[in-house]
Amino acid sequence: MTLLKILIADDEELEREALARILSKGLSGIEIIGLAHHGRMAVELAEQYSPDLILLDIKMPGMDGLEAAQAIRSMNRDVKIIMVTAFDSFDYAQQALRLQVSDYMLKPSKSSVILETVGQVLKELEGERENRQRQLRVVEKLDKLLPVLEADYVTQLLYESVHESHLQEMLELLEWREQGPAFVMVCTIQTEGDAASLPAVYKSLTEYFRTTSHGWVGKLSFNQMPIIVLADLQQSYRAQSTSLIRKLLNYVSCFRGVRVFIGIGSCSDDTHDIRQSYHEALLASTDLSIPTHYRHYSDLLQEENQSVLRTSETEKKVLEQARRGQWQEVNMLLQQWVNGFEAEGFRLVEAQQRVQDLLLILSRFIEELGARTEKPYYAFQISGYAQLRSELLRIVEGIVRSVKEMQAQVEPDLMLKVKAFIIHNAQREISLDLIAEHVQISPFYVSRLFKETFGTNYVDFLTECRIEKAKEFMSDEGKSLKEIAYEVGYHDPNYFSRVFKRTVGQSPTEYRKDLLTRHRSATPFKKVKEITR
Repeated sequence: MTLLKILIADDEELEREALARILSKGLSGIEIIGLAHHGRMAVELAEQYSPDLILLDIKMPGMDGLEAAQAIRSMNRDVKIIMVTAFDSFDYAQQALRLQVSDYMLKPSKSSVILETVGQVLKELEGERENRQRQLRVVEKLDKLLPVLEADYVTQLLYESVHESHLQEMLELLEWREQGPAFVMVCTIQTEGDAASLPAVYKSLTEYFRTTSHGWVGKLSFNQMPIIVLADLQQSYRAQSTSLIRKLLNYVSCFRGVRVFIGIGSCSDDTHDIRQSYHEALLASTDLSIPTHYRHYSDLLQEENQSVLRTSETEKKVLEQARRGQWQEVNMLLQQWVNGFEAEGFRLVEAQQRVQDLLLILSRFIEELGARTEKPYYAFQISGYAQLRSELLRIVEGIVRSVKEMQAQVEPDLMLKVKAFIIHNAQREISLDLIAEHVQISPFYVSRLFKETFGTNYVDFLTECRIEKAKEFMSDEGKSLKEIAYEVGYHDPNYFSRVFKRTVGQSPTEYRKDLLTRHRSATPFKKVKEITR
């Protein structure tokens, strides 16, 4: 236990010694760190030792107690001060109050009065210390929670849709600027030999990114790390992205046995429409052998002729339809794609490579949803476009079969279990990963199934559960709003108030006042009913 430090300042030696003796014998958990015989010395000792409490005699030669209090207060706003004087003077009391002293003590005083006065101030100090420690614990919890929350929102932005109010809440909680133009970078991390582990590289890259740019980092999925980069309005998208890429690649070069390839999507006008940039970043990452170790999607388009430019649009459509589970549409788009290659006279080997690149992305996308699927390699040497179409159909059917097998393994009432888990654990720091671990399916699939089943995402539902629980607690006048915020899962009472008002339409204070008013007005009628029975 940390001792509370006390400084005593009095020009009379007997008074100083007596006060020190009374306090040392009568109070535990304290340490007398100095005895000053004039105001200047009190200021010097206060600066040197940073006491928690100072007992200052008002009438001292040279710098008096009030002047010393003013000088000490300018150095330390939190120190507690008890003024000690032989004069019961109203003028002195007024000046002491202006200096925000904690108490005022006449001398000579009985030991009991001294101990009671000082003890009361020490209680205040203990309470303030506990509050600071509680706040530090809250900050520590938030520091651990925010990366999880951030990764969850990136997942939803890239795979689902996020309600604007919740995106705004996240921005406020993380103290980020308003959403606006942004683009996605996908970092594909490759390690070999005795290189650092993927999670270690991911963590290090995440921390470095936060020191060099503004944006949101998604969770590591297999060996890919999605990053939503908020556009710097003071420079062009190309200049910003190229500068950031060079910094990241230069940083990664310090890791032995680690290579990173970065695919960059186009800049989107709003973070709500960021999914297209993500798909573009994936497509820009298909060829990891490019010597520069990065590629902009716009460069990919420039490298292709006009007909293949349309092909890139088809690639994006294929990924979007796969995300929606529209497999007939996926198959039709792919077959039309191959037909287009043949009609344009593309070399078969080039068409094969492009098809396989997209199938690899599609396969990885399906694995992220939790399905186990074989790598989409051709079963034999393709000798014509007819065989390519046949192989394409076989591979897509295999992917669809894997997805259906995964869906068949999912219990019919699984989403009800997820819902119950959220309800019973709403006060905890719930993340997609935690929910997914509970039901043993992938976070991406949990997010998608929950939205399909209930028409809302899990974050919206979690907020609804917390606010409903908070409403129940409002009728208990013994609970403060801060206590209610903590009990329903919010570590920041101000953030809780903003969420509550946005959800309910009233601040917690207004809602509680109306609730208690209705409750009190209903009580007399209830008593009358009971009497007349």
